[in-house]
Amino acid sequence: MTTVTPLGALLLHGDWARDRLMAVSSPLPGAALDRPFELGPGSLRRTLHHLWRSEHVWLDRWSGNTITDPGEGELMTMDALWACFRDTARARDAFLDNLDAEDFARRCTYTRPDGGSYKIPIGDAVLHVVNHGFHHRAQALNMLRHLDGVEPPAGIDFLRMARDPRHRMDIVYDAETIGEYLRYGDWADESVLDIADDLDDAALDRPFEMGLGSLRKVLLHVRAAAQWWLGAWRGEDASFPKLPETTSTAELRGLVEDTAAARRELMATLSNADLERTVTARPRPDREMTVRIGDTMIQLGGHGTHHRAHALNMLRHLGAASPGIGYRNWCEETALAGRVG
Repeated sequence: MTTVTPLGALLLHGDWARDRLMAVSSPLPGAALDRPFELGPGSLRRTLHHLWRSEHVWLDRWSGNTITDPGEGELMTMDALWACFRDTARARDAFLDNLDAEDFARRCTYTRPDGGSYKIPIGDAVLHVVNHGFHHRAQALNMLRHLDGVEPPAGIDFLRMARDPRHRMDIVYDAETIGEYLRYGDWADESVLDIADDLDDAALDRPFEMGLGSLRKVLLHVRAAAQWWLGAWRGEDASFPKLPETTSTAELRGLVEDTAAARRELMATLSNADLERTVTARPRPDREMTVRIGDTMIQLGGHGTHHRAHALNMLRHLGAASPGIGYRNWCEETALAGRVG
């Protein structure tokens, strides 16, 4: 069994989820890989290429190398892309395996598209890359679902891997890192709600062939999942909550804030050892699963990013502003990343 930190577990999951997507995508003809989608980078091949490019560039930043940016325009064959993914992952693991706690706090420099330069702790930069992967894998999955005759992976969420005996990990939980990731999710939820507040019911309920089908449904689902897991951590025997589909954004904001505050209050009482305890959760009345608290907290962070990826695309189609809600953006807003110059 592999012993890892929460960041290590998330990196292992990202590789696992990537390989599941690549296994389905690689045999597809060029017409399917390059079919235009008004979603993410615009096609399945471009989305997967963008995922690798981001991992490659950020590794250069962490290690202090000269940035070797392959750009978004020159696209590879799937065999070449899969080889690049694996080469980058090996180099990443070799680099990170040699870091201690002080090294993870050391800052690396990056430049935003608008030209602004920032320094960010390497640990937070790794979490940004992990979170970025959740976002774009959600888009890739949606594209696969719209290709005729293609069976997408049944599930690529964190708990799917963590509960598979073939991929069991001994995670040395770090409540501070996990709590920071969940606080980021609270900020991202509020950022999306800030935009959604200005939309009318017709926009909130406009049907989309992505995610859960409408912006309101996506936002309700993200909050319901947060409340459900909070109940499980408290030992409450509750089924997955279902909020009325007429819930306004103002009402939803209040619920999101209440759930986030209650979770933060609970987490303030939990030690790293407490995250190793198991809880029983019931996604449906006829199904239950026993899982470690720490695993479910990591799951909740990635789950929110997955669904907010769909929410952002819906906002773009609705002509609304699409807020920058990457983990890097949160670091900049909360001064975890410092402006250079």
